[in-house]
Amino acid sequence: STRPQAASGWVGSLLVGAQFAVTAFLLVAVAVTYWQNRYLERTGLGLTEAPLLVIENDAESTGLAHATLREELLDLPQVSAATQLATAPWTVPSGTMPLTRSPEDQAVARTALLQMVGPDFFATFDMELLAGRPFDLARAEDVAPVGRPPTGIQSVVVSRTLARELGFAAPADAV
Repeated sequence: STRPQAASGWVGSLLVGAQFAVTAFLLVAVAVTYWQNRYLERTGLGLTEAPLLVIENDAESTGLAHATLREELLDLPQVSAATQLATAPWTVPSGTMPLTRSPEDQAVARTALLQMVGPDFFATFDMELLAGRPFDLARAEDVAPVGRPPTGIQSVVVSRTLARELGFAAPADAV
């Protein structure tokens, strides 16, 4: 009769010990998660000194032109730069665009993801172009038509990988 009591006391002690170990593990996990979140808040989630604010503005719905929104934002002392994108920076662009090496060369066509950006996009995100120049609103070929395919030559910026797929040895050769 003492044997079952001794066995049940041993099992009870084992379960209490296991509960203590699990509780200690969970407390450590909570503490680590808390300190990681504090670190991310302090470092700005990997952003530069200037935090990024994304405002979705469908000009047709809001009646507010992109240029007007940009000018008003730049009038704020807290805003250092403003640009526009067709989709948020962390989403996959929804459009595609067929590209060829030249207007005459229709044989080597590649389809690329399309991200419409404002002329000051590269300066706003402090991105250096490997070759070529940034967009300029004064040049007609730099202003993309919205809602219809381009007529004539359209300026684009392509990645190093797409330039290579189009047959260019270096990004400067694509300019």
